[in-house]
Amino acid sequence: MSTLDANLGLLAARFPQVAVRVRATNRYDSLRRVCDSGERDLLAELWLGGREWKSSCLYCLSGGTEPWLIEALLKVLPADAWLFVAEVDAAALGASLVDETWGGLLSDPRVVLGTGPRDDGFFSALDGIDVLEVADVEPLVFGPLYDRAPAAFAEALTAFAREVDTRRKLWGTALLDAPLWQENTLRNLARLAGAPDVSALRGAFVGRPMVLISAGPSLDESLDFVRECRSHAILVAVNSSYRAVRRAGVVPDFVLAADPRGFTARGFAGVEVTGSWLVTTPIVHPDVVRMFEGRCFTWSGSNVLFTEIRRRRGLPVGTSLAELGTVSACAIDLAVLMGCDRICLVGQDLAVRADGRSHVIDSFYTDLDANRVETSRCRLLPGNTLESVPVEEKLFVYLKAFEQLVASRRAVVVRNTSRLGARIAGADYSDFDEALKWLRGGRPGLDTERTVRECAARGTTAARSTVSLRSVLDELEVFARDTLRCAMRVAARAEEGSPEAVAAAAEDMRRMLAAHPRESAVLEGGRMGWERFTAGRERRKAAANDVPWTSERVAIEEAWAVAEGAWALLSGLEAAREGFGARADSS
Repeated sequence: MSTLDANLGLLAARFPQVAVRVRATNRYDSLRRVCDSGERDLLAELWLGGREWKSSCLYCLSGGTEPWLIEALLKVLPADAWLFVAEVDAAALGASLVDETWGGLLSDPRVVLGTGPRDDGFFSALDGIDVLEVADVEPLVFGPLYDRAPAAFAEALTAFAREVDTRRKLWGTALLDAPLWQENTLRNLARLAGAPDVSALRGAFVGRPMVLISAGPSLDESLDFVRECRSHAILVAVNSSYRAVRRAGVVPDFVLAADPRGFTARGFAGVEVTGSWLVTTPIVHPDVVRMFEGRCFTWSGSNVLFTEIRRRRGLPVGTSLAELGTVSACAIDLAVLMGCDRICLVGQDLAVRADGRSHVIDSFYTDLDANRVETSRCRLLPGNTLESVPVEEKLFVYLKAFEQLVASRRAVVVRNTSRLGARIAGADYSDFDEALKWLRGGRPGLDTERTVRECAARGTTAARSTVSLRSVLDELEVFARDTLRCAMRVAARAEEGSPEAVAAAAEDMRRMLAAHPRESAVLEGGRMGWERFTAGRERRKAAANDVPWTSERVAIEEAWAVAEGAWALLSGLEAAREGFGARADSS
């Protein structure tokens, strides 16, 4: 086997997207070397000498396509630092695979690669890094290779910083909120286990436009436009815009809600909900589901607990909609599913006003005195009609997520009417007159309520099962209790002071988890996942300070995480039974 074939095989195994892009160039010309092998040590010393290297830092190397260069860098980086090698030219990366072995580099977990266009594929290898452990990011520029394409490498560095920032916020939210998500899922079982999956709406509105109504400040000046759209499009509001829209006399066809916290329900407090259908996920705050009981569609494909319950009841896995931190992102996948061919954005500012107001006036943010942000902490980005608009950090993450969706969901065309908002790449700005004319070009209106009711009836029938919820929850309870006993046995052996007994009990616990992968995934998707993460963080810190944990300490911390996860699941199962009562056997 040639060096090239061996390298390509290793590359495909660890970084498949990178391998695809390298092979697509079909060019493996021998790389033009920066220097002779005898000069490498001197060049590395000149480049790397005198620098201070940070722990827990993710470095981005521009143009590091020579293996010796990366190897020299890894020798000086702290053990808990990572290196993202950004090569904008896939052919140049391919050329570097011809003559020198990359085996050690491609197996090093500290090294990840990206190449080609600066899109999702370029950064896909970052999935292998725990970005919550990243304390800082820094660029590394190797001039001789950087100068091949300075503009492209500069773009890659900027995109890299944004990508890491976005991932940290989204992943952090998912991990931190996992226990609450699991708790709400169990509390919502009574009302959502038999509700229709959102797939029941598939193709229901082919060719119809959708108007997505978000709660940015520009919604205040958009309510008359929304009223005019009523007869030309499907109206979809998010929970934070719903109150303002209903009080303006408009009844949205659908409302999207996904946040697990109590303030989500405040968006519906004091307003009528009759006439609108809720599209939601089981993690949403239970008060919201209670308000819309009997008029709910669910998406749940990424919810491990809800999916496992469906599987045990013989039902197909629930549908997945994009969950990127902002509920408005779900609307794009909903539009694709229903067959809508165009989406008009209203109030999707993803920016704050010059005075710092972040949302429409009539919203629960105003009630909570949380409708202002400090503009000095915002970054300025291009606006739709303004040269620049202030974008707060959380909104910046949502902006990048929304842009990714717009770019990848080619089945719909997106236009934006948010005069005060940030420019969304791929969503051209239209004023109200232009947007209304555009919406009128879609398929004429149908009896929306009748269509949705028919879809809901079919979906409700599809959600029926001969397997009761009670029996499924009983099975999960048995697993959780057995797992809790195993974990507590580890703690008991530790109290006895016998390392050998601790190791044996920990091994029994691990075998049990391995024998029940689906149930273990349910624990991992709740409190156990968070506890394991925090323990892993402390362990890595200890190792970095040359105070590695003993195998006994590792086993005890692992058992603690398992016990916490099992106890939380048991508590949630008890709450679920209290919630559905006699419904369980009939659902």
